[in-house]
Amino acid sequence: LIASNWPIVTLWQLHRDPEPDALACRNALQQGGQTAWVWRLGWQPCTESLLPPVAHWMQAVQSTPTLDAAIAAADDDFDLAAWLHRAVQQGWIAAVEPLPTPD
Repeated sequence: LIASNWPIVTLWQLHRDPEPDALACRNALQQGGQTAWVWRLGWQPCTESLLPPVAHWMQAVQSTPTLDAAIAAADDDFDLAAWLHRAVQQGWIAAVEPLPTPD
């Protein structure tokens, strides 16, 4: 998860072309910042620009101690079911484990 003041996903996609379109690159620089989600499918790098509710969720997952806390921090318009479905399909979730119960 990379938050940037630059349109990093758009620029990365444009520069994957062996001969990037200079006008498209200049136009991209006029866009606002993007939050990028980066992962691999096999050996292929993948990235996408996240909408604010999804970016907020991903930040909460990384910074809160439990899934309950991340869910509580999620925006009201965040669709957890849709995100979980995609996360499982893309292999973003390595494991879900219960917390040990206090004795």
